[in-house]
Amino acid sequence: PRRIRILSWAETLTHFADLVAQLQAAVAITRCTSLQSVLKEVVRFSEGSPSIVARSRLCELLLVDQDKLLRRAPWPTVLKEAFWLPAGAMVDDEGVDMYLDRAQEVMQMTLRSLCASRGRLRRKLRHLIDHAGGLHQEAETVERTEAVEAYL
Repeated sequence: PRRIRILSWAETLTHFADLVAQLQAAVAITRCTSLQSVLKEVVRFSEGSPSIVARSRLCELLLVDQDKLLRRAPWPTVLKEAFWLPAGAMVDDEGVDMYLDRAQEVMQMTLRSLCASRGRLRRKLRHLIDHAGGLHQEAETVERTEAVEAYL
């Protein structure tokens, strides 16, 4: 069992103020409008070594709905914007849809990993690299399809 040290009143207030500041930083990320800005803010947030409460709240805000980023933007739309594809590009192409599904999984894993502590991030990194490598191979396959070549 671990020892628990009871904080003084001043230390308790300082700890509470730090927690509130971390939670405000986590909630501020919901104002981001693109995947790139979300990633930058999540990395900046995690560099400050936030508490588990703030990290958990951030992860919940980002990924509570598996089909949307920040509960508002569907992942395929977010990814097409991040890849600089027009909204109507390559609609109903099975290969592109499969690639976007795979990219969604990788981005969700990335965001979850960035919300984790440094120790857990190291453990999750191996799985993330495996999935990202598969994404690269799938991108090369999709690049050779007729719909993509017609678009390019």
